[in-house]
Amino acid sequence: MSRWLDSPPSARDLPPLTGLRGYLTACALLAVLLGPDLVKRIAVGAHLAGAPAWVTWPRHWPAAAIYGAVLTATAVWLLALEGRRARRADPDGCRPVLPTAAAGGVGLLGVALCALTGTGRGQTWADIIGVVAVAGAGVWLCLGVARDRGISAAQMGIAPPWAADRPGRIQAVTIAAISLSACVIGTKLLIPHQMSLPVPTMTTSQADLLGGTDLSFRVMGLAAGFREETVFVAATAVMLTAAGRPLRELYAVSMTARILWHAYIGVPALGVALFAVANLWLFTRTRRLTPLITVHLAYNALLDYWPQGLTYVLVLLILAALLLQADARPAHRSGKTP
Repeated sequence: MSRWLDSPPSARDLPPLTGLRGYLTACALLAVLLGPDLVKRIAVGAHLAGAPAWVTWPRHWPAAAIYGAVLTATAVWLLALEGRRARRADPDGCRPVLPTAAAGGVGLLGVALCALTGTGRGQTWADIIGVVAVAGAGVWLCLGVARDRGISAAQMGIAPPWAADRPGRIQAVTIAAISLSACVIGTKLLIPHQMSLPVPTMTTSQADLLGGTDLSFRVMGLAAGFREETVFVAATAVMLTAAGRPLRELYAVSMTARILWHAYIGVPALGVALFAVANLWLFTRTRRLTPLITVHLAYNALLDYWPQGLTYVLVLLILAALLLQADARPAHRSGKTP
């Protein structure tokens, strides 16, 4: 297994950050990109546990207003990053027009969404536009913050140079198989088992708990792959690794945030821990983010159409695919040029 999941040393050579700066950066990205949504989800979980209304009032926050707040804060950070980048390139020059205009557009959309609260078809489309914009702006911000600290997109797991050859594609399939297995076991076996126990758990649909329609919730599920994997896995792992923090701290921060993100399920949210550990382990080993996003997106797209019996067939197919690749050797291990 280890020979399929190796990355070249260059992927791990991150510019050093101080421990405080690494933690502050990771926590700031979590707070800006996921904070309002995270507060709402924790409030929903507290409501399921019987907490008083004064504790659970954020569960009524409209989705469009949450996305608007995230986009507005993201735009401010992006504008600051573009300004700093322009000053480094040419202290006496002007900011690049296109990135600055795009960041300003993100902010304007955020302000507009903050004003859109209510019900009906218009609200559904506001929620959809908001979650798609938040997913895209979140990836942009994470890459911008990384670049500002001397970290390339490849070191964040986006299109690394060793991913394009055959061993790189085999590695991507292996990553996807392990990640999907962990996701299937957690959501189809562990979480349903916990829901049968006498513990606080959701008794209605996720769309009803988080607000919105079935359509907007489906789009939210598709966008979750970009939002969760980019922040919980890539940004957190890269920033804390660059700060020289030990692996146990990476796992503690990432797993805690991921479980709290699913707090609206109730106590069964603990079943997400297996998926959280697997994805973080895969990323720290391979520095590959795109396969993790792809698996998350594909699984959420098929979630409502996934027969329970197919779980066992899928696991057998994954194991067979891994065995068929037993003779694979990554190019960088065999001396070939990536």
